[in-house]
Amino acid sequence: MRMAIDLSTILKPFENKWVALSEDYGKVLESGKSLKEVVEKCKKRECRNPIYFKVVAFDMAILPRSA
Repeated sequence: MRMAIDLSTILKPFENKWVALSEDYGKVLESGKSLKEVVEKCKKRECRNPIYFKVVAFDMAILPRSA
């Protein structure tokens, strides 16, 4: 069974930005205002298997919605 990962500590400085996370979710590889910016930065740095993620405001909740 996989354990839940608490990303709040590493993502707090990147509130309202896009980030590229490492494969193990342990660190932020790149960040920027847009996904395009972060993807370009990762391509230049040759990041290995980045996980792209939009960090929303910490006082906001996102709920799934059915169609």
